Amino acid sequence: MWLAIVALLVAGAVGVTWPAIQQGQWDGIDPGGVLGIALGLAATVIASRQVVRAQRIIDVDYWARWLADHVGRAEARELRHLLGYDGQTDLADRSIDVEFVLQPTSGHQATGAGRSGRLTEVVDYYRKLKPRRLAITGAPGAGKTVLAVRLIVGLLADPAPGDRVPVRLPAAECDAEGSLPTWLISHLVTAFSMPRRVATALVEAGRVLPVIDGLDEVDLDTGGLPHATRVLHELNSHADIAGKTDVVLTCRTEQFAALNQPQSGIQAQDFATVQIIPVVASSALSFLETRVGTGDLPRWGEVFDTLDFHPDAPLTRALANPWRLTLALTVYQQRDPATRAFVREPVELTDPGYDSPQKIRDRLLADYIGASVAIAGANGRNVSRYSAEQVHAWLGTLAGYLNGNRRKQLFNGRKLPSTEIVLHELWPLAGDRPRLLTNTLAGASSFMILLAVLLSIHAPSRLMLSLVGALALTRVTSVTWPDPWRVSLPRPRTHLGHRRLAAGALFGLAGGTLIGLATGLTRGFIPGIVAVAAFTPLFALYLWLLIPGDGASLSPGDPLRKDVVAGLAFVFLPCLPFTLAYVLVGFENSLFWLLWPLFWFGLIQASRRASTRYLALIMCTRGRLPWRLSRFLRWCYRDAGILRVAGISYQFRHRELQDFLAPTHVKRSS
Repeated sequence: MWLAIVALLVAGAVGVTWPAIQQGQWDGIDPGGVLGIALGLAATVIASRQVVRAQRIIDVDYWARWLADHVGRAEARELRHLLGYDGQTDLADRSIDVEFVLQPTSGHQATGAGRSGRLTEVVDYYRKLKPRRLAITGAPGAGKTVLAVRLIVGLLADPAPGDRVPVRLPAAECDAEGSLPTWLISHLVTAFSMPRRVATALVEAGRVLPVIDGLDEVDLDTGGLPHATRVLHELNSHADIAGKTDVVLTCRTEQFAALNQPQSGIQAQDFATVQIIPVVASSALSFLETRVGTGDLPRWGEVFDTLDFHPDAPLTRALANPWRLTLALTVYQQRDPATRAFVREPVELTDPGYDSPQKIRDRLLADYIGASVAIAGANGRNVSRYSAEQVHAWLGTLAGYLNGNRRKQLFNGRKLPSTEIVLHELWPLAGDRPRLLTNTLAGASSFMILLAVLLSIHAPSRLMLSLVGALALTRVTSVTWPDPWRVSLPRPRTHLGHRRLAAGALFGLAGGTLIGLATGLTRGFIPGIVAVAAFTPLFALYLWLLIPGDGASLSPGDPLRKDVVAGLAFVFLPCLPFTLAYVLVGFENSLFWLLWPLFWFGLIQASRRASTRYLALIMCTRGRLPWRLSRFLRWCYRDAGILRVAGISYQFRHRELQDFLAPTHVKRSS
């Protein structure tokens, strides 16, 4: 990359002075100016070396504190969301304090930690474990993710000496061919925009506690547990500088039992395995009474009676976990926006026709989307943005895609996710058409620009641009999985930020001075000064865009937004100095040709961006997905509460909801 930038500067200097050299006007070139150009090149090289050197200075303690701060804020926000925070009222203090019990295993007896615990005690329980390796199991909807997130928030809220920074990553991100350090480093880079060297240093120093969420979801419908077995084997075998790696994982009880088969050599070693027990009827009753309020208690009378006096009834068994209780509250607290009357009555759940927990679950799921959309509107947030039918259809498309990925092996060399919605990796939903579309657009645009360049500039530059164009097009069409550009301007208050600002300023001044000197040699003093003023910020901004950022906690839509900023900057930033120079001093066409290679370079960069591939996906799925998909998913998460967030990916609030919506999508598509 640095050689390409220096080559571009050299080409600019030669291109500007070439007409004078070609006409034999050597007396118009000052030897001092040539020396200035040489010094400018030397400064450029020095700047690049300073940047590389700055990237090697890693303060592990500082970055550990930085990571703890960003993880703590993100997971605290997610915990409020999971426990019932609706953007206006924090309901965390009215959540169910689920209980968990230690399961007997030969590997870890949790000596000193006790045989049971509660949600509010999970931090103390974990700190008493030796080693600190905890497996959280339970039935679907029991609250495994909530317990893991509560543990993360508690560890970061009151850190103890020796505590590692807990980082939650979906088990689906654990590549079957990779290793635990590789998974952690990759997650830190993608979810926090952290420089890879910094992420590597943190992981190698043993400063990160992996919290692997959803081990049961990596092998769904595969007829076995090959991927999960590989992940578990890696967790068993990996050790860092402090010994056996501390780790927390969540998994459904049945799948975890299937993984632990000592007779076949597969077993979770040194894990204290706890199981979240079903919510007892009295706790469910207390939870509902607290959430519905005193005035609405008569509406729930028959439901309360069933929970209180019929512990074996289908309704009691159906509401034995926090997820189903949340479903029931959402569905039966919906009001008509005009009359403010309740749309449904909870007494429906006691109908004799609902003779199994599965039928009650399906009834609640069928009404959940409509109730969530209506409640979001009733709270005054985007009341008319989406209809329940639109939300159901669009989420059905996404659910069908995710469930369909379970049966696929690889797509263009990569295993597709079955639970995570990552915006810049969602384009396979439309097959290979988005990739073919972006390649076609890149090739056609580049051909038109190349044709214009070849017809407008002098012969010595045509061969160079032809070769560069061929190489650039080859690079564009070879990108199958484009990654978002990690744009992040330097943070002045940090040591690394100081060095990046200094290097950027030096690089910008060197590039601007180089172009200014070349311009001054052929156009005069004033044009040269204007060129320095115009090109110095351009090269400084390019440097800041090309260097990975200092890190930032990302939401699911941030990578694409930053990628769009980088793409627009690459395309349009070159136009600014030329426009300024032309308006102020009226440069002739002999200088204006520099705009073409810069603009072309920007177009090539924009064509191979993840945001361009995302735009192609939207074009190829018109009608099946909304035009502003990112805004829709953010609304589903923040306002309607239908989705949850894990790093830079969206997930359905629960796997049951995804599975329920997917058949609807298949039926409509057929």
